[in-house]
Parts: sequence; structure tokens; C-alpha cells
Amino acid sequence: MNKNIRHLTITFSSDKVLRGVSVKVNYEIYNGYPAIRKWVNFYNQGNQWIKISNLVLEHLQLTNKYQRNIRLTSGTRVDPSIQAFCDSTASTGIIAVCEIPSKLRCFLADGTIGYNPNLFEWVIGPGESFESEAVLIYAFSGETYPTVSAVSTALDRCVENRFHSFLNEHILRPVGNSKNIAPLFCTWTNYNAAINEINMRAAADVASRIGFKCFQLDAGWSDNGLNAGWAVSSPNPNITKFPDLKGLSSYVHSKNMKMGLWYSVFINEKQAMESDNEPVLFSLPIIRRSGGLGLSMCYKKSREKYVDDILYLHRTYQVDYFKQDLSNVCYGDIAKGHESRTLKESYLRGLRGLFTTQDHIHQKAPQLWLQLSHEIYWETPGIDADVAVLKHADSYHIPPNEYWGAGNRSKLVSVNWKYNVDSLRNRLIQGAFRARDLLYANRGLPLDRLEVFGAVTTNYYGSLSPEVQDR
Repeated sequence: MNKNIRHLTITFSSDKVLRGVSVKVNYEIYNGYPAIRKWVNFYNQGNQWIKISNLVLEHLQLTNKYQRNIRLTSGTRVDPSIQAFCDSTASTGIIAVCEIPSKLRCFLADGTIGYNPNLFEWVIGPGESFESEAVLIYAFSGETYPTVSAVSTALDRCVENRFHSFLNEHILRPVGNSKNIAPLFCTWTNYNAAINEINMRAAADVASRIGFKCFQLDAGWSDNGLNAGWAVSSPNPNITKFPDLKGLSSYVHSKNMKMGLWYSVFINEKQAMESDNEPVLFSLPIIRRSGGLGLSMCYKKSREKYVDDILYLHRTYQVDYFKQDLSNVCYGDIAKGHESRTLKESYLRGLRGLFTTQDHIHQKAPQLWLQLSHEIYWETPGIDADVAVLKHADSYHIPPNEYWGAGNRSKLVSVNWKYNVDSLRNRLIQGAFRARDLLYANRGLPLDRLEVFGAVTTNYYGSLSPEVQDR
């Protein structure tokens, strides 16, 4: 028991309408931090099945003085997970956090925090229970004053210091400095899936010389099976393209870089269908992509296969980092034998199942760096970063990918190109500012856990100068 955390539980029950059903409201406070965390448990000890829907966990009662609303994570495709409610100068107020994942979250500017009613419900049979995700309230106050370049608010200083310290200490998955993988070279940058051992050794030479700390093979390295395309993963390398993946991994490590691999939730269709009268590994409704089927994250055996594949690659090829990609959770999972009772229930089961795979991999290989892409977290194109994902993954690849100053994206740099060097350099600078904007929109989260992908960035006659790289 952590002595720095105090816990209070209040139980509610009824002998009438919901006979046998009880609700526990849980509160936590933390020594040294002005924070209160809350979540709810439902228990069904009766004889009837019940369904939970339209679940609101908190509705903040805000006076007129604290009506200013500031988003601290992006909310372009889904409600933000962190918002501040404060006075007009951001000197006093609260930071509210919703730990519900992805598009399942509802967090409105009026202080309503709960589950998206269009995508969430949960069925509880006799003897079963349901535990909600948590909401968190963190208070701040202080002076707001002008500086040489801008205005320093109590909110911003709190977010960048004590609030981040609190998240790292009590809420998010801890990440040690020894695991750092930034900056990371991703082979999708210029090669797409057209990678092989020869061109990857050459690329590793360049990446090492520039100063990258991790070299990641994206899609195209694995043996996807007969008639399967680039989006399908397997734990075996394509031996025609990569006859010695162990040797390539050793070569990358010899260049003082960590080794990374791309992996997706789509598996070879034939493999997915071989069930031997057991529930299938794929999700229903069927989602096909590039000759593969989407692996279910609601079904225990599917999750175990996914975990085993990652661990096998880590141990066999000394892989330090995994980029996990592509999506099927947003379509739900109602396959026979899987746990979900309704389509809406399967959305949360799928997201929780994805988190479970990350926890199990970390338990077996804590030194691994696990990244989730925005696509695997819900749909393509994907969802913004949130608190929930960083409770389980080491980092998150935030949307969108950036294509600035690339020249001809479909080909490697060539002396035959006819681009203007200054124009490409200016586009690269625009991309750098865009990356800053993306990170600033998510400043409520520790920014060292978020990745912006400078995709297909090329150096054409010095367009990618050291000054541009510094940006």
C-alpha cells in the first residue's frame, strides 16, 4: 500500500428497483499534490441482467468566475483528455483529466466528463461487475505576469512542472532515461515498403552519421504469407528481402543505434481462419486489409498471440522498439466465443484489450520501448494523444504525418531532380513550425512521450541544413 495515497470508498445500494445492484464511488488523494481522482464500480449480485449506458462520471459545477476553458490536449477528432477551467487570467482554477480512452471519451467544455453515449455501453450479468475509467481534478493558483517574450500564467507553469510530475509519479507508465529512442529514423520516410537488407544497411550508415538513436524498419520487412500485402504482419522476416535479419540488427547496434520494427494488428487470412473449432482470432465484422484480417483485441487467445509475436521478435532479433500500427478497433468485435455481448461493449473491450497486450509485454520485457500509432488506437487517420494511452505505452505517434520539403515523395533523392533548394528549405521550416504546433496542442502531456513524424523528409543539395534540423 502506497503511504502517499489515501483512499475513500462510498457504497450505494437499493432494495427496490435495482435489487442486488451496488455502486462504489472511489476517491484517491495524493500526498504533496492538490489532486482528487475518482472512479466507479458496479456490482450485480441480483438475478437480472443490467446494461450501463449514458454513464457520466463527473459534472463540474463551475461558477461564472471560472468559465474560461483551455484545452491542454488536442481535440480535433475526439474530445480532449485534459482541459483547464480557470479565471480570465489563468491564475486560479483546476485541471480536469479524463482517463477514458480514444473516441469512447466525452469531455465537454461545460465540465461534463463521461463516456461517449454513441459508442459506450456495458452489460453486467449476475455475479459480474464493471469498473469505470477514472477522472481527475488538479487545482492550481499563482500569479500571472508579463515576461520579455510573452505572459507567464500560473496554469502554464503548473502544467509544465508540478502537474507533469504528478502524472509521471502516479498516473502514467514510468519511462526511464535509459530507454530513450529519440530521434528515431523510420524507413517509411523514403522507402515505403520497398526495403531490403542492402538498402537498409546503407540507410543505417546515413542515419547513424546524422545522429539518430534508433533505426526502425517499417512495413515491408516481414513474411506476410502468400498473396498478402505490406499491411499484414508475421513474426518471420521475408527471407528474400532480409536473409539475415539478425545480422542487420547487429549491424544497427554496431552503429550505436537501437533496433526497431513495425508491427500491425492484421495477420494472414489463412492463419486467422485456422481455428480448429475454437473461436476465431479475427474480429467480426470482418475487416480486410492488404490480404489480412484484423486481429481481435477482445479475445484472450488473439491477445496472447500478439504478445508472443512481439516477444519472439524482441528475443530472436534483439529488437529494442516496436511501432504498432493500423486499425480495426473502431469496427467492433462480436465474433462467436469472444467476450463482448453487444457491439458497443466491444469498443471498450477492444481498447482495454490493446492496453492489456502492452502491459503483458512490458511485464516480460520491461526494457522494450512500445509505441502505439494513432491508427491502431481507433481508426485511420487516427485519434489524438490522451492520458489513457500513456498509462500503458511508452510513446504515442500523434497525427497527422507531415510531408514538408520532401521533393518527390515516391523516389529517393536524385541529381536529376529540378527542385528549388530554397523552396524546399522553406517548406521544411514550415514543417518544423507545424510540429511545434502539434506538440503545443498536447502540452498537458509529457512531450517526450509524443512523436511527430517528419515523413519523407529529404536533403536536396543542402535543403535539410543543420539549422533546419535543429528546429
